[in-house]
Amino acid sequence: MRQAEDIVWSTITESAKRRFDYTGFKNHLNGDERVAEYILFQIITGYAEELSLAEFLSKLREELRLFGYSFSSAELDEFLADKKEILNAEIIAAKEALSGFAQGKDAPGLLVQIQRLLR
Repeated sequence: MRQAEDIVWSTITESAKRRFDYTGFKNHLNGDERVAEYILFQIITGYAEELSLAEFLSKLREELRLFGYSFSSAELDEFLADKKEILNAEIIAAKEALSGFAQGKDAPGLLVQIQRLLR
């Protein structure tokens, strides 16, 4: 079942990549696709979990540090400034996925729901 859940999260992340300059974002992370996807996923789920801004920035800074990257608060603030609005559909889809998985809904059914939200 884990693979089906991964498809749901991948669908959300792939949709998000098309909504902003993902290539530029990835280049700030030395072109590392794995790190860029992971951080993008953390941004989407952080907003979906409705963390406070302080919690969100702290969590994101820590995740970046684990990968060996250090960005100032100002740099993160600037990058995130418009992401909540730009990634709104993906954030809503992530909320639905988190809620659905917590309720025990099956991944294929959630995937259909997520795909509708992302159109």
